[in-house]
Amino acid sequence: MGLGVALISATWALAALLGLGELLRAHPVGMRAAQMIGGLYLVWLGVTLWRARPSHESATSTHPVTRTGLWRAFRDGALTNLSNPKSLLFYGALFSTLAPANASNQDLALLAATPGVIAALWYCSLALSVSAMRRWRGASYWGSRVGGGVLVAFGVAFLTIR
Repeated sequence: MGLGVALISATWALAALLGLGELLRAHPVGMRAAQMIGGLYLVWLGVTLWRARPSHESATSTHPVTRTGLWRAFRDGALTNLSNPKSLLFYGALFSTLAPANASNQDLALLAATPGVIAALWYCSLALSVSAMRRWRGASYWGSRVGGGVLVAFGVAFLTIR
């Protein structure tokens, strides 16, 4: 999931460097549409997480993660970050002051990759830490409840804030 978030962070940064943030600012209807789609996706994801059933696996289970599970986690991380058009605006504001007007393509690529690397390190570390908590029964159940509630709150905020 962390790698999916990281990929989209780098993508948003590159899009901002290429001017997409300015385009959305210039066309508020497009920004509002992206915000609505993102908000609805976050609400759906939060409700899905909230409704997750507690796992009946043993706390010491060593079931390997399947490729399908890895792909789904990557996809969910990417979609979650794609649903946040404010990230694009954040990177747009940041890079409008950081990127020199005469930056080479290599410099722009490095600037765009930096948020991806930072996000990968942070979110993958966070995911590994949370995965280690599986040994405590009920932690994943309540973590899903709290996480689902937070995602719904963010989704509702996206839908209602102009």
